[in-house]
Amino acid sequence: MTPFRVLLGVHPRIRDNSDIRELFESEVAISFDDDRMELRAEAKRNIEKIQRGNKKTYDRKRKAPLSYREGDLVAIKRTQQGPYLKLAHKYLGPYEVVKVLRNHRYFLRKIAEIESLIQTSSAADHMKHCIHDDDYDNVSEDIESDERSKRPSIQNGRV
Repeated sequence: MTPFRVLLGVHPRIRDNSDIRELFESEVAISFDDDRMELRAEAKRNIEKIQRGNKKTYDRKRKAPLSYREGDLVAIKRTQQGPYLKLAHKYLGPYEVVKVLRNHRYFLRKIAEIESLIQTSSAADHMKHCIHDDDYDNVSEDIESDERSKRPSIQNGRV
């Protein structure tokens, strides 16, 4: 099938000179290839433009994941849903980060007596830092001491 037939749907009717016919067919083939290359280049530019816009829209709603180190205490998001879990905690834990994997993935081990998996792996977007009860007591004591230091001192019954 010749490019002339592809473009126009009919065979060329050049009977006089075979050299003219070959020249015409070669010119049509060259222009067809050039047009096709231009169309492909334009399509490529349009696709890249749309991809940049899609990436910009996607990145607008995202933030960089937190990075955790070995030994950090974390809680992981409950991923299984069900009607019986409606009032259950949204996060399970505490877990200890045992090993840091690539692409913000972590291998975790359960450290408290809770109803969950003993060992699991999780992504950073399903995790958050966890404050253990001992840590919570220390934090609450620090907050109380800060509040006491901010209070005005009382002198002779006056504030």
